[in-house]
Order: sequence, then structure tokens, then C-alpha cells
Amino acid sequence: MRSANGSDAALLLEWRNDLETRARSRSTDPVTPAEHEAWLARVLDDPDRRLLIAYRGREPVGTVRFDRDGPQWEVSITVAPQARGRKLAVPILLAAERAIGSAGFRACVHRDNGASLALFGRAGYRQVGADGGWVWLAKVV
Repeated sequence: MRSANGSDAALLLEWRNDLETRARSRSTDPVTPAEHEAWLARVLDDPDRRLLIAYRGREPVGTVRFDRDGPQWEVSITVAPQARGRKLAVPILLAAERAIGSAGFRACVHRDNGASLALFGRAGYRQVGADGGWVWLAKVV
């Protein structure tokens, strides 16, 4: 696990614009390189946001973003398309949580995204609310 940097822009954009990733995101539209570079610069400059890249050996296998919301961090995870199906989501999420070292996390998942709901459940998150088609989950460590 390491912090992302500007040189990760192309890789992160590739993962972000993957069809399956987009289908499970709050925003399903493709992102242009210029939009992505501006977003990445804002994230990297914001002390209330952390963006991590997960590795298995030398292979990048996913990314986890944390956005501070008071005492908690909202978490968003993407497993790299080429790493899906290898049961890496939970280990990636848990390693990222350890890297942040917070006492509380929350996630927002579309109610039809069974894979992400199961991932967060296996990682110790519990449903704390719902808003339209979205489910809020939280974990206190």
C-alpha cells in the first residue's frame, strides 16, 4: 500500500473509466483525461483526503480513497479490472484502513451492488441507513 501521486494519473483514469467500475459508481459517465488530472490534483492537495494504491508484489491491484467527514472517513474502493475475481477486495480494504489508522469508517453503496455490500460486510461494516437507492454502512474499530 502506498500513497498515490501525480504519476498514477493514467492508471487511475483507466480503472475509473472501466465499464464495471463506472456501473457501480455514483457518477457513471466516463471521465476525460483533463477532468481526471484536475480531480487528482485536488485530491492530492487536500489534507482531508487520502488516496492509496494497493499492490500485490509489484502489481498494482486496486485503489482506496478516504474522504474525512468529521471523525470518520468515507471510503471508496476500486479493484483493478485485471485483479478482479482473486479475492483481493477485503485484504485491500483492511490494509488501507490500517494505513489510515482511524477509529471510524463509512461507505455508500448502491443497493443493487451485491458484491460491494458483501465486501463491506466481510470487512466488518454494518448498515446504518439508506437514502434512495443507496445504502450507508459504517465500521468502528
